[in-house]
Amino acid sequence: MHSLKAHLIVANRGIIGRKSDEGLQHQMQCLNLLTNAIIVWNSVYMAEVLRQLKQGGYSVDANNLRYIWPTRFKHINVYGRYQFNLEEARSRKGLRALRDPDDIDP
Repeated sequence: MHSLKAHLIVANRGIIGRKSDEGLQHQMQCLNLLTNAIIVWNSVYMAEVLRQLKQGGYSVDANNLRYIWPTRFKHINVYGRYQFNLEEARSRKGLRALRDPDDIDP
């Protein structure tokens, strides 16, 4: 959790330093909200990956599940800008398609 939060707070060079208590609280609440959103997103898609693996006939060893957790952040781009197509998001049914593992560079 701490590594994820440290990764997310790069915009302020890792400094939590507002001049007022209220400003500090807002900064921490925003960081907590963003952290929680990433954890939920990761959890939902991790569950979907496991479902698809099982559906595809792959054996999922429960002992291996202890090595994955939803606080991973390597895939989160904290630099630049994000653009969202709200119309596409509203019309989408279910989750977006997962990447094909054969298309991912090692």
